[in-house]
Amino acid sequence: MKTSQQRAAKLEAPYKASPFLMTLRQLFIRFTLVYLGAMAVLATAAAWLDFKSSSLNTAALGGAVFYVCARFAEKNGRRFTDAESSAAWKGMLAIDMAIQLSVLGLMSAAGQVPSMLSGPFLFAIAFVTLLHAAMIVFLVKKSGSFYEKQQAAIARKAEKKAQKLAAKSEQARPAPHAAEKPTLKQAVTFSDTVPLGLK
Repeated sequence: MKTSQQRAAKLEAPYKASPFLMTLRQLFIRFTLVYLGAMAVLATAAAWLDFKSSSLNTAALGGAVFYVCARFAEKNGRRFTDAESSAAWKGMLAIDMAIQLSVLGLMSAAGQVPSMLSGPFLFAIAFVTLLHAAMIVFLVKKSGSFYEKQQAAIARKAEKKAQKLAAKSEQARPAPHAAEKPTLKQAVTFSDTVPLGLK
């Protein structure tokens, strides 16, 4: 039969941190792989559907940022600290811009976009950098709030389950039998059976 400590440990298990913690370096590696994979999938889907949009890279970036940040919180059992949050968004923005500039450099060399040194091109790069920076910062903070809400929901569910188990255990426990008082009929019958010499 399980003890109360074993039940509590089982209920707490879902929201304990994984023993394999994630470092910021691992986060950046995972972000790079997920981001490039998402860009490749979206680009392939857009080409197959004959769909052209400049927001595909932004969608890939947003999904990759939120996914890796959520995985970081899940693996470490907590959200980013302030120092980690600052390092995370700056690192992901640097990776994002390196990828964007590499793609644009290849497109510029192929003559598909204007020269990378032109004024309009530099302005576009600056605008995209600010837009992506704002989105990354927002999603880094949002992923922390999402994790805390998720853990609070799991804790509430575990608490309700514990209360139900306690209620079932209380119902299954046999009620103590109170000492039964003899009825009037039983008292009269007993009195009649006692010999006269003992009354």
